[in-house]
Amino acid sequence: MKIKELASTFSRYLHSGEFDKLLQLDLMLYTNYLKQSEISEIYENVYSVTDSFLAEYGSFLRSQLPMKDGTQRNRVCYLIPNLDNDLAHIETFYNIFCHHSSTSDLEIFVAGEVAEKNNPRSRMIRQLVIDKKIKILEYAYSHAGALKFCSDFFNLHFAQVIVFSVPLLLPALVRALGPENVTWLTTKFELDSFKELRNRTSLFSWRKDVIYKGDSRWIRSLGALNAGEVPSFNARIDVKELRLVSLNREEKINHPTFLNSVSQILKNRENAIFHYTGRQNLENIKNFFSQQGLANRVRYIGWVNFSEVISNYDIFLDTPTLSGSIAAKACVAGLPYVGWRGSNSWLELFEGPITSELDEANAPWHLDEIICSDSDKFVSMVLKLIDDQKFRSDFSKSLQYVTEACFGNTVEMYHQHCDVIKGFIREPKRSLYQFKSAICHTNPLG
Repeated sequence: MKIKELASTFSRYLHSGEFDKLLQLDLMLYTNYLKQSEISEIYENVYSVTDSFLAEYGSFLRSQLPMKDGTQRNRVCYLIPNLDNDLAHIETFYNIFCHHSSTSDLEIFVAGEVAEKNNPRSRMIRQLVIDKKIKILEYAYSHAGALKFCSDFFNLHFAQVIVFSVPLLLPALVRALGPENVTWLTTKFELDSFKELRNRTSLFSWRKDVIYKGDSRWIRSLGALNAGEVPSFNARIDVKELRLVSLNREEKINHPTFLNSVSQILKNRENAIFHYTGRQNLENIKNFFSQQGLANRVRYIGWVNFSEVISNYDIFLDTPTLSGSIAAKACVAGLPYVGWRGSNSWLELFEGPITSELDEANAPWHLDEIICSDSDKFVSMVLKLIDDQKFRSDFSKSLQYVTEACFGNTVEMYHQHCDVIKGFIREPKRSLYQFKSAICHTNPLG
């Protein structure tokens, strides 16, 4: 993607008043480009270009809004672009708020787009509405939807908008509503992008913590898995053919370092077969293994239900970019796992307590052996697991023990997250009259 062309297109849509095209370009950029790479540096590079255009769009939104003060300090709205799926970020949202109480001093709303009015297809969102009385606000991802959402921020007296995981519209909302009133909770990367954004939080720790990246301050709190969603794993015994699996999006599997590592493993052990998931059956992956002479030992299995297939496999091979919740569940279930340092894996996030647990349990392995810093270490550990069934079994039990102890406290995750949001709400704010006089009033239409 050419940055100059991207900037030119954003500028044209902005200054010609084609705001729906501007927002669709932002959505396409996230869906078809950023999500395909899942590399933090690429996110930073792209957002360094789009940030100013979306902030200017936010100035236009703000100029169309009433000036109303008087927020309700306990009323917050979480913005999730689409409420018709149960992807990982919505699962995380559910794992936080499944512990919400009607007696809580926070009143929770969730806003986003739905295909069918009053009927979000997300099973988890529907469950929160029924069980926890969380309220839904429906908005189309369009200029009219953005304007309506910003108007409702004032009309419904929200104290805070939390852009949950996907940072679509984020610079526009910060400019339109004020940096004191908008929080970004990331479940992927702690970026230094979005220069006007003040409130940043992540679920990247086993405790509340504050870290600085570039000019940005991040407030970290506990991340956790719902124990009820961890599948049961039954190891295959005395098998002649070892099944290696990567349960990931193809975009992450289609990584040169990962593909070359899998190739080395298969060439070194003829009793190993590699299975991988996806939605497209990418030609690049098929061609790679065909050129390596390994096509007959690689299986594309499509998009599967992890819980239903986990016991069909012997070793989970994670990818170098952006490890996810499925990998974490594999560890807690006890499926032998090998991953990479720098992939934002749960094992990395909990490295301190996991290392302590391993030392206390006298485990037969060290964390550095499965958070691999390079391809050679990755290949070496997988070969060790392939060759030694007893080690594989002992490894499985100790991996399950230590990760189950560290990953499962969703109650504490809920309380820590709520404390973070309340902290942002309590911070001093300018009045909306002061804010409107402080922002840039440039009309993009000239």
